[in-house]
Amino acid sequence: MKKSKKTANKDRQRAHPPQKWTLSGQTISEVEAGVLVIGTAKPFKHQGALGYLNHTLDLVLERLGENIQGEKGERVLINTHGRWRSSWILLFGLGELEDLTPENLRRELEHLAQDLKALNLGTTAFLLPGYDPYKWGSPEESARILIEALPQGGIIVNPNRKIQKRLEALLQTIPQVEIEEVPEKPPEVTPPLPPPPVKEEPPPRVKKEPPPRREPVVPPIET
Repeated sequence: MKKSKKTANKDRQRAHPPQKWTLSGQTISEVEAGVLVIGTAKPFKHQGALGYLNHTLDLVLERLGENIQGEKGERVLINTHGRWRSSWILLFGLGELEDLTPENLRRELEHLAQDLKALNLGTTAFLLPGYDPYKWGSPEESARILIEALPQGGIIVNPNRKIQKRLEALLQTIPQVEIEEVPEKPPEVTPPLPPPPVKEEPPPRVKKEPPPRREPVVPPIET
């Protein structure tokens, strides 16, 4: 018996459950995840998100020095020690920036997917590989390749609101992707300031009058 097209689609969905991707507009230090992934390339520079990382984590990139080059296959795992909401930062190398192509990026992300599975650090957040911080390609191209190479899903981070809208429109066109919204934090309520202390005026000083002068009493002289 031939299955209907609708039934066949349902069977495919059971075999390949939708990827769950979340779009986050938070700054990278505020994203709550097990690990935040940032792609690096040669020549390696402390620019954009990498400069922010270095500045907020006690110049960690400068201390690592030549251990980070942006080479293909390079992996550098950094513990944030609670300074960021993500427990770990993973830098993964893309190789020479001028040689980066969509095919090369997809290949490196597929290798990264295997490494993330082995590390098992929990929810994974990603900056747009190649585009952030190097402005390679476009946000849409970077996001599409990321989604195609990472079947486990995760969080895509970009604080630019216009880019967020473009990425949301892109994800809605990809059938196998299920978009999850980041729950917004309730606005922090600042308690009212206590009233200023009332300055108590000292009681007025009363000028003390000197006691009346008493004339000495001279006893009468007997004559």
